[in-house]
Amino acid sequence: MASLAIPIEMVRRFSREDYYRMRDQGLLSRRTELIEGVLVDKITISPKHSYIVTQLRAWLSENLPQAFLIREEKPISIGNSEPEPDISVVRGSMEDYRDAHPTTAEWVIEVAISSLSLDLGKRKIYAQAGIPYYWIIDPEDNRVLVFENPEGEAYTKESIYGKDDDIAIPFVQRKSIRLDWI
Repeated sequence: MASLAIPIEMVRRFSREDYYRMRDQGLLSRRTELIEGVLVDKITISPKHSYIVTQLRAWLSENLPQAFLIREEKPISIGNSEPEPDISVVRGSMEDYRDAHPTTAEWVIEVAISSLSLDLGKRKIYAQAGIPYYWIIDPEDNRVLVFENPEGEAYTKESIYGKDDDIAIPFVQRKSIRLDWI
């Protein structure tokens, strides 16, 4: 089946306010994200994806300082986007986000079972928000893509780790993780 090429000027973009209004009116599916003003249907979560996210969240809960809150598939409000990363690590407590989503994070992690191109595209959004660390776990290729040092719309440091490599954990000195279980 041939793909349809739609000129970008023909794509309708929405603000976050439009997005909220459509959500409140029941016009959106529960599995939708707003990415740079465009409504994106989220990909169905596979068992492997769930396993990796659950394992990672448990590990982070045991190893990150109490000053951080670990959020799983919860929105971050960034400009005209509202991505829902698999895991975001933000400063503060749950009460801090009772009435509004965070507008940045300290660390965002996506698990890319079948969403690698979309997750790579989110680098710009996360860099613009000043998120210091962005990881993409790519179990299909047994690797972890690590992006650091955001400047403008890009990250100035990009690294690729294999699943058997030790990867330094942000915010915890002399602590690393090996993702050989992905």
